[in-house]
Amino acid sequence: MPPRSGCEYKAARQGTDALQHLADDVVARHYPEATASDRRYRALLGAVIARQAGLVARWLGVGIIYGVMNTGHMSITGETIDYGPCAFMDAFHPGRVYNSTDRHGRYAYGNQPRIAQWNLSRLAQSLLPLFDEEPDKAIEEAQGAIDGFPERFEHAYLAGFRAKPGLVEAHEGDAELSDTRLQAMSETDADFTNTVRALWDAAVRADGPFRAELGEDAAPNARRALGAHAWQ
Repeated sequence: MPPRSGCEYKAARQGTDALQHLADDVVARHYPEATASDRRYRALLGAVIARQAGLVARWLGVGIIYGVMNTGHMSITGETIDYGPCAFMDAFHPGRVYNSTDRHGRYAYGNQPRIAQWNLSRLAQSLLPLFDEEPDKAIEEAQGAIDGFPERFEHAYLAGFRAKPGLVEAHEGDAELSDTRLQAMSETDADFTNTVRALWDAAVRADGPFRAELGEDAAPNARRALGAHAWQ
């Protein structure tokens, strides 16, 4: 398979000098803060990972499903650049896909963080010659950056989760709370956008739109699904 991203192409086809020139241009244009580091290319990779983690978290927060989320469809600037094929999810399910050829769910809604991390590992691999002359040290440095993706994503994702229904403070059980809500939505085929909008109503009274989305049995549990700190 030919390289799909600019850094992959430079590393594979034009050598280290061309790769370094491209990386320096990216730093100058998009990540000037990396110049303050004595490991500017490691700082570049870390900054790209942070932006991408935040972007994918926002995708999940609005229910975006990318049909083909490969390395060529991800921007090093952490922006959404390719809208096809993709869709905003209606009935929620973590395994929902939007590509008739994606029969195994590689790019399913719930897989997007994992795929983003895999794509970023390809970027890290292409930057290895700029990290250290010794391959083992370069790999260790790159792996340390890639291993930080899940925590960055989780932090951004939970911040978005709390903001949706107006939860002001972070609490230890927020991840479990998110899982509980999404599990209930999945079991009832609740509309992703309408359910999130209905959470505001449910924070005041456990009926109305929230009941309409999750069914009669869900209404008495609205307070539990939102979390007691929604009322604090």
